[in-house]
Amino acid sequence: QAILVQGSAVKPYWLRTLPRPPSTRGQFLANMATCSDEEDAVIAGCAFDFMHVHGEDEKCHDVPKPVTNDAVKDFATAVAEREKGVKHDHEEGSGCPYRVDIVDVRNIDSEVIYLVRFTETCNQKRNYFLKRYDDFKRLDEDLRNADQKRPSDEITILAHLPDLPSNGRFGFRRSLSKLGMSDFIDKQREALQQCMDTLIGQVPDLSTQPHLQAFFCKVGKAKRGALNALEEQALQQEQMLMSTMIADARSFVTLESVQGFWRLTTSQRIWQIMPDGIATLDGRHRGHQFDWIESGVGAERTIMRPDGWEIDLDKSTPQKLIWLFPGKAVVEWVRVADDIAKEALQRVKALRESIRKNTEARRIDRVQTRGPSADAQ
Repeated sequence: QAILVQGSAVKPYWLRTLPRPPSTRGQFLANMATCSDEEDAVIAGCAFDFMHVHGEDEKCHDVPKPVTNDAVKDFATAVAEREKGVKHDHEEGSGCPYRVDIVDVRNIDSEVIYLVRFTETCNQKRNYFLKRYDDFKRLDEDLRNADQKRPSDEITILAHLPDLPSNGRFGFRRSLSKLGMSDFIDKQREALQQCMDTLIGQVPDLSTQPHLQAFFCKVGKAKRGALNALEEQALQQEQMLMSTMIADARSFVTLESVQGFWRLTTSQRIWQIMPDGIATLDGRHRGHQFDWIESGVGAERTIMRPDGWEIDLDKSTPQKLIWLFPGKAVVEWVRVADDIAKEALQRVKALRESIRKNTEARRIDRVQTRGPSADAQ
């Protein structure tokens, strides 16, 4: 089995310690063990997991940006880079990949309202919208009308238009759902999410699809100036509702609620998060660039690391964390029970001590068999 760690496919250490030639195995154990100066410098290149141990012919393919001894300064730098955008190169004819998430859904005055988040993954720029079923239906109709009017010899980007889930034929079930007696709304949310995934996955550049672009367009200042008093009031109420829904969706994950033990879904190594945000991996602090900082309030609250990785508070839970970084695939962490984590950390501690003793014994043996000059070299 191979595990993908920040772009590198590597084997977990328990598979890499299977019987092998003594010299290779001994070198591997020695490299793995010295989690002090040399290992910290080498392994810290793997931004999340430190799963793989570098041999003489191995190089880390994902070296993090240099950090200073000032955690606050590094955090401010990461935030500034995120706000100004991250430079990136695309293949010819492609643009920023997008992601659409239906973050939350609410029944307000017998009306189902969806909180939709639109993300440009290259720079993690996010915009939020409140949508009703009629908005999705109107988009579907516009796309299908445009497809019917398209000349037969014109190539379309949207090769497949997914079927929109029904909303009217299940009126009775829908009414029950509003009373909390059915899972109809949850299923409809899931179906709408699948529709948006199918649509947005076919669009390399949103500007080529005017109907989708309009669907994810905020009300501009010019248009707002033309609104009457009632329309302006309704818009303000929408914005207040959206801010409330965003803040509520993010309220489940705080620095307090994530204290404890975690691991990547593809790893067995244990991270521990302290009450003050200090993060250790396998019982050792690896540098302030991996510590967590919580800032802001309400819809503006964030939990980030000084190296630029940020928790997706909209989609994370106290049991599963989603990590985001501009231009990179999402990374998932899952919580580990305290008893299991502590047992694993004891095994790691024992293994380190065993390897340290073996390394020291080999050093003494070299000195005795080759003389002091060999060890000095």
